[in-house]
Amino acid sequence: SVAAGIMDSMREFMVSDPDKGSWFPSIENRATGYISFTADALRAFALIDPGCSEIDGLRHWLVVQKQATDWGSSAYATEVVAAILASSQEWIGNVKGSAIEADGHRIDLPAIDRRTGYFRVPLGATPSRELSVSVTKGSATPAWGALMRRSLQPLTSVEASGSDDLRIEKSIIGPDTLRAGDKVTVRLVIHVGRNLNYVAITDDRAACFEPVDQLPSTSMSEGVIFYIEPRDTRTSLFATTMPKGTYVVSYDLYVNNAGSFASGIATAASQYAPEITARSAGSVITVNPASK
Repeated sequence: SVAAGIMDSMREFMVSDPDKGSWFPSIENRATGYISFTADALRAFALIDPGCSEIDGLRHWLVVQKQATDWGSSAYATEVVAAILASSQEWIGNVKGSAIEADGHRIDLPAIDRRTGYFRVPLGATPSRELSVSVTKGSATPAWGALMRRSLQPLTSVEASGSDDLRIEKSIIGPDTLRAGDKVTVRLVIHVGRNLNYVAITDDRAACFEPVDQLPSTSMSEGVIFYIEPRDTRTSLFATTMPKGTYVVSYDLYVNNAGSFASGIATAASQYAPEITARSAGSVITVNPASK
């Protein structure tokens, strides 16, 4: 009865989502230990209340966390895998292949990488034509994947894109009328909806700008350290860990040319799960000739 009371208390602090599973928000943003704690909670539910719905919810959340976060040391990873395997046998066994249809036509799948499940099928889509794609997996176990669409278009017409997991906004702060020799500040706002590890950010630079700081440096926002590396045509930023939250990173540029230029877009992506990606919108920057 004491154990059952503890489980009821844990349920009160648990949050469930059909896409993310079940977890404990009060410990989600701890630097270490939250994965291990969830594995212990999974073991407790499986031992005290076997067959309850919380078991698959916790297993689901742990698997999704592996998509874009580092589980830490091999001891932590082994502990989590053991908890997932020991709590239920329903997810263990052969998994049937997925079925993909494009505009109602079945797509023949090529050879699939046995370890990662990766395969590539060109669908012949173009920016001017909509394409309806459906994916059906042959198992009740959780899975994730991504559909990539690639197209060519002018930078100035690129629209912002992102998701609840990751969004990025770019703004250029400076004088209302830009002239050669002015200094402006690029401001990047990154919204992170889930804990992510190893996030790479690329900010394409307009041809009229030159970085003030030519050497790599670091910047801190909300306790997260960003490594900033100026390059010939862009500025690259990298963060080892980004807990759920909003981060602001800025750096300075000099204006060195007059004319009309594409501003370039900022792109952020998880290096563990490239499908978690976002970009800012394109725009035009006008620099007036220097006054005589």
